[in-house]
Amino acid sequence: MEPWLRKRARLTPDAPALVHDGAISSFATLDAASDLLARGLAARGITANDRVGLLASPSPQAIQVIHALQYLGATLVPFNARSPAREVRELATIVRPTAVLHDSTTISLVSDLSPISTIALGAIAAHPPPPCPETSPPSELSGDAIHSMLFTSGTTGRPKVACLTHANHEASARASAQHLAISARDRWLLCMPLCHVGGLAVLLRSAITGFAVVLQERFDPDAVNRAIVDDSVSLVSVVPTMLVRMLDALGARSYPETLRVVLTGGGPLAPALAARARTAGVPVVSTYGLTEAASQVATGRPGMQGEAAPMSATAIPGTDLRIREPDAAGIGEILVRGPTVMQGYFEDAVASRAALREGWLHTGDAGRLEAGALTVVGRRSDLIVTGGENVYPAEVERVLAQHPSVEDVAVYGIPDDEWGECVVAAIVVATGGFDPEAVRAWSGARLAGYKIPRVIRTVTTLPRTTSGKLRRAELRAVCESAV
Repeated sequence: MEPWLRKRARLTPDAPALVHDGAISSFATLDAASDLLARGLAARGITANDRVGLLASPSPQAIQVIHALQYLGATLVPFNARSPAREVRELATIVRPTAVLHDSTTISLVSDLSPISTIALGAIAAHPPPPCPETSPPSELSGDAIHSMLFTSGTTGRPKVACLTHANHEASARASAQHLAISARDRWLLCMPLCHVGGLAVLLRSAITGFAVVLQERFDPDAVNRAIVDDSVSLVSVVPTMLVRMLDALGARSYPETLRVVLTGGGPLAPALAARARTAGVPVVSTYGLTEAASQVATGRPGMQGEAAPMSATAIPGTDLRIREPDAAGIGEILVRGPTVMQGYFEDAVASRAALREGWLHTGDAGRLEAGALTVVGRRSDLIVTGGENVYPAEVERVLAQHPSVEDVAVYGIPDDEWGECVVAAIVVATGGFDPEAVRAWSGARLAGYKIPRVIRTVTTLPRTTSGKLRRAELRAVCESAV
């Protein structure tokens, strides 16, 4: 397998690859910059099969890193630039990267990673290596080799690391292109973090199938709306919260006809939001994806008509869906099979065996299949999805339990009009004073911002079994009735 960007630069060198701050880079230009960066990384000891962390805000240079690592045959391990330093250190301990690459915005997050090597991307740009000797590896890569390792939390709170191969990503890109009728004329707006499979997948699809990426470092509804008009964006991926803000900022205006698909995932697309988007003429389609399946699994088709069209999602080509043990309403666990499914979880044989059984990925999500259309009716047990970010209660509970004012704690989600869900902590207070805002501030140094409870309830007791296990099925009802 030839590295995707290198092959794309050979096939369509002058086609636009990246639009950023008004500047347009061709595939040939992006390839040259990525190759130079690969040489710089090789000069600093990065070789094939090394696991290399990337802790950087979305930028042209971060994109070059992702391609450069494939040129070297190294494995990408993207970290969330929004994470606190403590979380970065814990995750780095799990994957043990050879080095962590960082930019100027994340330098404070890598100050305590010793003995792991850290490399400033700015230093490579300031002191590029000479053009010779040749430092790039042979152009062929094994499709079964690991391209990237992405963090995905487990219900126990311990992060799992999904291992996705080059073949996984390529199969996903080609299936997505076929499903969405993508061509070289398309421009896909990328305003999501590159540490998430949804953001990373857009970038990789660009090199594999030949469309341009319009890059924005962060989501801003006004900037997104301007880009859709000024940069002729034809596709954009958002979570429901982002779509709400885009529509609010749009007001009475309308999007141009060049915008043909707005993919909405990372949480349920509420019927009311779908109706609002449809009334505004927004070509919204629902999509269901998983890190463990290299992003898209089932997605609506552009141009579908009818009341339920935005909510209807069918499997992308090459992917099979099955409902395990459906109940009388046809609802059961969603199983996925196909070439996009991960190799397994890094150094976690137990979790890998539980997820990958008899040729199927057991998602833990609940849904039904009707005439090939998938409806997702629930998420992984206990999972909270807030603003498109996954929060597992046990992880937050583990941190809050360390606070001296907390005797016992349980975390759950409640519906929220803006964020989809918000994180709630139910706390049994220890002896002494209790200041909810102080607890939230304390959490900020130990948790990513979206994991900090927005609501704190104080309760006298939590529902537990005689063995001490939390009865999560009863948690929300018990805690909300105590308010």
